[in-house]
Amino acid sequence: MIFFAPAQRIFHLAFYLSSSYFFQKNMQEFQRISKIIK
Repeated sequence: MIFFAPAQRIFHLAFYLSSSYFFQKNMQEFQRISKIIK
């Protein structure tokens, strides 16, 4: 359990960073498309 907890935190941190990165990319795409529509 002592070794498992830090690995789990690292996994959650990596998942959070990757999800936030993709979210920002999707937001940029959404803004670009909305500009084209407007």
